[in-house]
Amino acid sequence: MGVIQGLDTMLLEILRELVTGETHRPVLSPLLLSL
Repeated sequence: MGVIQGLDTMLLEILRELVTGETHRPVLSPLLLSL
């Protein structure tokens, strides 16, 4: 349950960055490469 909550938090943070355009950190590239 803790892992799912952590993933939800990370996804929400990424979505917020995409919506607000605040992409200071290269978050999506490592995630896409790890899939």
